[in-house]
Amino acid sequence: MTVTYDPGVHIAGDGWLALHRNENLFAEPALLDDMARSALSKVTLSAYPHPTSLPLREKLAEVHGVDAANVFVGNGSDEVLSELLRLLRPSYDTLWMQDVGYVIHGVLADRLGYRPQTLPGSTFATGRVTAPDGPCLSVVDSPNAVTGHAVSGDDLAALAHTPGAFLVWDNAYGEISGDTLPREVRPNVVTVRSFSKFYALAGARVGYCIGDRALVARMLQRKDAFNVGAFSQAVALEALTRREHFLQLAGELRAARARLVTALEALGFEVRPPRGSFVFAKHATRDAAALHQGLEARRIAVRHFQKDGVRDYLRITVPPAAGMQRLLEALQALLSEASGNGS
Repeated sequence: MTVTYDPGVHIAGDGWLALHRNENLFAEPALLDDMARSALSKVTLSAYPHPTSLPLREKLAEVHGVDAANVFVGNGSDEVLSELLRLLRPSYDTLWMQDVGYVIHGVLADRLGYRPQTLPGSTFATGRVTAPDGPCLSVVDSPNAVTGHAVSGDDLAALAHTPGAFLVWDNAYGEISGDTLPREVRPNVVTVRSFSKFYALAGARVGYCIGDRALVARMLQRKDAFNVGAFSQAVALEALTRREHFLQLAGELRAARARLVTALEALGFEVRPPRGSFVFAKHATRDAAALHQGLEARRIAVRHFQKDGVRDYLRITVPPAAGMQRLLEALQALLSEASGNGS
């Protein structure tokens, strides 16, 4: 069976509160507008972009304390993951993934002909991952794109410990979580990040990875020509010059996330420990699908997954104050209606 990715409802029209795609809602529109204008002034749209995104790779290398030769930039983290797993396919037949995780990992396993396997440890229930026996290729999104859970550094390290093992650490929410990347680049570990979350540039489609320079060189040789547009490269560079401000915004997001957890718990929700830009919560007595539909009727979009084990949960992007008030008032009304109906 072909594995596909469902991005959730595409919002069109005014009046919607979009809390279903984990977009960063804390970046001020004026900030993003200024970044866009500045980026546009520095590119010639009639000219092809830098073919390997070298200026952006050099700036990312400066930020992370590595060499530009250790950095690959792609059209979103999805292309980075695709190019990386395509390159590794001749060396590995099996791709080990979490029991609940970023769906694109399964999509790529299917597309590239890997045999998908679930990492030991019952991660959703326990929060742990255990290394399989023998050399293996593992991809772990931590913080998890569905649950928000973060795997411990020791568990991640164990996945790359066995000779012949390779770890892809999908760390798209890393800056929001406060993760620090290791300065030592190991030949069998690649870290993948995105400009979509922390830098609020989901529409620009820029992702990158940090890995061994020989591996990155091969990815650069095999990638599509001009894979990242000139404007996307330029606006990502603009974001990096404002990194300190985005760090401040991430702190505001985490504080709002804590307030949202407290408010949801007061309404009878159980909330998984969050480390990303969202919360993952289920109500003690109310059906998640019904709450999802009720919120959508009020033009509030959240995510409800159909997979066994998580269908009782809602994933809700953390909104600023006005959006949080609207969300909580809507949930309160839905819960009150359900109580009034005796359900």
